[in-house]
Amino acid sequence: MAITNTDYELDEHFLFAAPSGSRLRVQVLTAHLNQENDELTECRFEISVAPEEYTRIDREALFHLSPEARLSSGVRFNPTKPVQLELGLHADGLTGLMDGVPSVDEALNRLFEWSRSDDADLLKQPVLSTQNWYALHVKQAVDLPAELQGEDNKLFEGYSTIWA
Repeated sequence: MAITNTDYELDEHFLFAAPSGSRLRVQVLTAHLNQENDELTECRFEISVAPEEYTRIDREALFHLSPEARLSSGVRFNPTKPVQLELGLHADGLTGLMDGVPSVDEALNRLFEWSRSDDADLLKQPVLSTQNWYALHVKQAVDLPAELQGEDNKLFEGYSTIWA
């Protein structure tokens, strides 16, 4: 049984289809894919969204981010800073991503190609629907005091969900 874990550092735009039929544009920061033999067993994205988009995600409970799914309800994010979400693709969405491609690299490329297609195609790909992705963790960078600021010094606040 061969298990492969592959992490990708990205900075790519990605379009999701919301249940309303509208699009949600996000920035994918990282992708994590697990493969067991020839099957994709896990796909996670860490995304960044503008505060306005997070407000929309929150309001519409996109990525199954309903108030009941949150393990903490007291977090208030700064309305001027981006919010990061870790998303996990539902197991049903993994089915078929590896069909006809030799590697997880190609499966990830396929996913981004589908995301770049026109609006009509976007709605035809269930894997691009926000309903097939689950928010696992939500966080935002916190401003540090001057003496602690540095390239590698980062502090986040946020919450996890029941999906994590």
